[in-house]
Amino acid sequence: MNTPKICTPKKHPKLLPIALSLCTFALGSLHAQQSPGQDDEEIVRLSPFAIQERADIGRYQATESSSGTRVRMSLMDSSQSISVVTSELMQDIGTARLTDATKYVAGLSTYGAIPLVLDIMNVRGFIDFELTIDGFALSPASQDPIIVERIEFVKGPNAILAPQGLPGGVVNNISKKPLFTNKGYLSYQVGRYDANRAELDANYVVNDKLALRVVGAFTDADHYGQGVFHQNTTVMPMFTYRLSPTTEFTLQFQIQKVDAPAGMAPLSVYAVGRNNINLPEGLPRDFQYTGRNITSHQKSHNTRFFLTSQITDKLSMRVAGSWAVSDARSNGLGPSAPYLGQTGVVVDPIRLDPITGEWYWDGTFNDNPTYKLGGVKEWPLRMKGSFQNDFVYEHTAANWKSQTVAGYAFNYISQHFRQRNYVDDGIYYDFANNYTPPAYAFDPDIDWHFNVSERHRSNQVYIYEVINLFEDRLVLSGSLSQNRYASNVYNNQTGVRSDNRAEATLPSAGFVYKMTPGVSAFYGYSKQEVLVGGDPGLGIPAHTRPGRQH
Repeated sequence: MNTPKICTPKKHPKLLPIALSLCTFALGSLHAQQSPGQDDEEIVRLSPFAIQERADIGRYQATESSSGTRVRMSLMDSSQSISVVTSELMQDIGTARLTDATKYVAGLSTYGAIPLVLDIMNVRGFIDFELTIDGFALSPASQDPIIVERIEFVKGPNAILAPQGLPGGVVNNISKKPLFTNKGYLSYQVGRYDANRAELDANYVVNDKLALRVVGAFTDADHYGQGVFHQNTTVMPMFTYRLSPTTEFTLQFQIQKVDAPAGMAPLSVYAVGRNNINLPEGLPRDFQYTGRNITSHQKSHNTRFFLTSQITDKLSMRVAGSWAVSDARSNGLGPSAPYLGQTGVVVDPIRLDPITGEWYWDGTFNDNPTYKLGGVKEWPLRMKGSFQNDFVYEHTAANWKSQTVAGYAFNYISQHFRQRNYVDDGIYYDFANNYTPPAYAFDPDIDWHFNVSERHRSNQVYIYEVINLFEDRLVLSGSLSQNRYASNVYNNQTGVRSDNRAEATLPSAGFVYKMTPGVSAFYGYSKQEVLVGGDPGLGIPAHTRPGRQH
């Protein structure tokens, strides 16, 4: 294994200038510090579980990723398609939400059902309701990008990182870690829309064994729609302690609070497909039928730890764990089909063709539409725990080298989901005529519209092998992941309980041929499977739904 020799000046450290602009003010001691007792000839081996971005390879480019196999691998050696959003790109575009950065990656788009509350993404046609940080799947949340160092998008199924993930791929956010360098910045942004944001990132080296870092951000942004806003407070303190020259322990504690309304605008009653997608006539361009009284509140905290150790020159180990709790109070409001004035008669000019399955305008008009409003209030409480243990053995010979990765993982999910309906007040609302967002009460005759408790568990054991031949021109890889899934769902209203179990053996394989140092051809096969609950009434047992990619 080739290892770099790290040399830093002991005298007269070079101070970087302090940058001051209209929006940002960077401060701190930005010079590299050499740990006491470290001499110029000391060899520093980079852990196979760590990634270091390089600034000399080109703007916004990355050469390595850890999301394919949980360990560092060159993108040119991977038989999977992996895209990386670097920290430099996130800083230069002024990323205030993760979706601001991921929209620059082909195959990723924002799922706009709850655009201001959840970072829900469309991953190559599949909706991803779970956010992944450092390989741990968390509850749906709007994570602040201040905690993220880089974003890695693995396209297609991945049986090691996400055996129950989406066939479209997995978006893995790599969190910031403490550095053994004193540095930091403080910034503040002011603007009319999607602005008003403060950020802090401070890293301090206590001694040659202990480094502390605190990152945090506060956003209080107004959006274009009437009464639409977004408030997000995030703080993540962390530390790294060097137990020995080859062993490090990192602990992170992240807390977050998000408030935002479910702002929505009505469409023209003549809107069909992608045609006539505009507001009804007579409404201002920033009209919203919800206000600050229909909001969503979310609180979450997440504790993560990482222990990495280089046991020998060839064998390394990682132990990592995560515990996350998310508590949300979500309000939703929506209009009915358009009524004709105050008559109580529904007049909807849009029809569905039963033969073609397409919607069309039937040619009639409803120039005075009114709507009834209704909605739900949801209380999802989610707890997720994960534990991972990985080993890496690297061997280098005269004309070839190999890397063997093996490990296991355990995941646990407990969630309680409740839902109540709002009372329909019976009013026909005319959005174009003195409309005021209403206040709603709950239906007194129905305690819960939906009330379910769930428990999910999964166990994984895997092995992954990579062999580089012919002076790294040919790379062969393959893996095998054995997974067991179990879930328990209890309906608190009916008392019905269902238990589901399944197993899945997931292989992957591929090769890479490097025609030139900058051009390679590759092929890969990967697979994953998701547990699907059975239906005893229909005689359908629990089973898995596969996703495959060539």
